[in-house]
Amino acid sequence: MARIIPIFIAGMLAFTGIASAQNCLVLEPGGMTTWTHGQNVVIRWDPGSIPADHLVKIRLRNETNTEVICAITPQGQHAPNTGTFPWKVPDTIAPGQYIVRVNDTQSDAMCNSAVFRIHSLQPINLQNAPPGNLPGTLANRITKKPDLWAYFNHPQGFTPNTTNNTVFRVGVKNLGKEGSSPCAFVYTISGANGFSKSIRISVPRIKAGGMELLTFQFKFSDGGAYNFMGTIDPGSTVDESDETNNTFATTFDVADDIKPDLIVKEVLTTYTCRLGSTQSVWGKVKNIGKSTSPPVTLHIKCSPKEKTRTKTIPSLRPGHEASFSFGFEYHTLGTKRGIVWIDKDNLVDEINEENNARTFSFKVITGTILD
Repeated sequence: MARIIPIFIAGMLAFTGIASAQNCLVLEPGGMTTWTHGQNVVIRWDPGSIPADHLVKIRLRNETNTEVICAITPQGQHAPNTGTFPWKVPDTIAPGQYIVRVNDTQSDAMCNSAVFRIHSLQPINLQNAPPGNLPGTLANRITKKPDLWAYFNHPQGFTPNTTNNTVFRVGVKNLGKEGSSPCAFVYTISGANGFSKSIRISVPRIKAGGMELLTFQFKFSDGGAYNFMGTIDPGSTVDESDETNNTFATTFDVADDIKPDLIVKEVLTTYTCRLGSTQSVWGKVKNIGKSTSPPVTLHIKCSPKEKTRTKTIPSLRPGHEASFSFGFEYHTLGTKRGIVWIDKDNLVDEINEENNARTFSFKVITGTILD
């Protein structure tokens, strides 16, 4: 995971309202995060002064930070200080506002998240429930109005990088008792060095209890830590029963270039061959990069009298290799020198374009000169 640089941490501190005196920084949940019962979430933190080899315990606390509500990491089963911990929000937690605390188990270092919300999507019998006991948004839903709620719906294998377009998925659900009118959804992606990009998307009418899935693409030019904030109905054009649950935020890391990297792993040949015989040259090509390479041409040239051969190397997945072999027949004595190139014409976009060649040599001995 890429470490968050100070500019971004400062931005996050201002964004979440977390005191800078803490020993670490909780990145997710953020101040506008909303979790739902049964949702699989990832708690994220920057370790700060907590040593990498220490264990941490994570607790859900009430919004006033006076009581532990739930042990996210069970007693005695602490988590490694990797900066992430997956958790499924239990249905037993009452809807409301909470904070997450991360504690170093070997020192006093700790940090708290901003106050965030936990919602319930479980049906509640409004007829029998006293209004004062209903969770905030559901209590308001006694009024026949729409209630739009947006959340980040991570696609499977969500791994942003600077090589490919990143596909984002956002779910918008109408929790209210009446259909909503068409409105807008605005998302903002911000990162280090003041980078910020906002996009506005039109959202159609959503019936009561209905859902709309928004998908859109974004191309990152730099790796590092980024913040994603989304808002449904930013101008409050829809009259909702709850106007406080329209915004959410999350953080994620963008990896630097995820590309193939082809190398000529080895070239083998006998040191000498007899005049007029065929000298074999063989070896291996390997993809040491982070994505699959397309089929590519391997060139081999041997001099002083130029003899060039080519061979197609098939598509290689990361870490995989392919073998090759060539034969050269010489009718002159002396030392012959050659070179093997993979992707000689640079048709494949690689992480490193400087490691595609390897040289070899052999000596032709004994016999009558025929050419």
